[in-house]
Amino acid sequence: MTIFCGAGVSFESGIPTWNKLLKELLKEVYSDHKLPDIDAKLADVFQNRQNLSPLIVANYLKIGLGKNFLSTVRDVLYQDYVGPSSSIKELVELCRPKRNRKSLKAIVTFNFDDIIEEQLIAEKIDCISIFDEGERYKESQIPVFHPHGFLPRTPKRLPSKYQIVFSEDAYHSQFIDPFSWSNLIQLNYLSSSICLFVGISLTDLNMRRLLDVSERKNKNKDKNHYLIKKRYELKDLFDDSSMLSEKNKSLIPIIEKIEEKDAHNLGFNMIWINGFEEIPDILKQIGE
Repeated sequence: MTIFCGAGVSFESGIPTWNKLLKELLKEVYSDHKLPDIDAKLADVFQNRQNLSPLIVANYLKIGLGKNFLSTVRDVLYQDYVGPSSSIKELVELCRPKRNRKSLKAIVTFNFDDIIEEQLIAEKIDCISIFDEGERYKESQIPVFHPHGFLPRTPKRLPSKYQIVFSEDAYHSQFIDPFSWSNLIQLNYLSSSICLFVGISLTDLNMRRLLDVSERKNKNKDKNHYLIKKRYELKDLFDDSSMLSEKNKSLIPIIEKIEEKDAHNLGFNMIWINGFEEIPDILKQIGE
């Protein structure tokens, strides 16, 4: 099995979600302007009133931060870090070979952080971070791939050359090159192993394209992959408090059914959960 990780895996550890990361970076960019409530007001202008893509907002931030871009992103990324979550600990436990089973084939994480690697090292499990083409790993090592780039917490582990897929230009470069190392790595594991997606929403266009390619090449049409997805609450669907009524609860199963069908078409079995706190138990059950 290969595990694909998204922001939901790191959230309990204090690593910000994409939207929160953008808001915190907006505060850094415009900190000299002394605007009140800048994190709420400015983020609202950029992300809602102008209806801008988060990638465009990220592009503005990259321009605004200039040469301090990567160091500022890393500082904001770890500013509320509280240590490895129970989900991370159970994920790392899956990497430990047991008598009746092998360890994971690999971990593919779309997060910039290295908290998975930190926990692997703490548990004395041999691993290697791979974030660029041409890097190799030993058969005894668990490879942790970072298709969107790598910003380790400890300065000593900072690679000499590092970039992150953060803004439009980097994302487009990855999207238009079907033979980029990151795309080939993902296709390889999607095609050759059972994959469990944790903390991923399936809204990334490049990811959907790779899943579609993998499914088209799946001659038997077996549903080899699994997606852990939290069930919706009304507050997840409506910002307007007037819409939070019992009447609109009937929309939830309809939306969930559509999303489940969409995931099925991309090769997934859906594992519905009521809360993220259930993820560690699911990972533990898999290990057992």
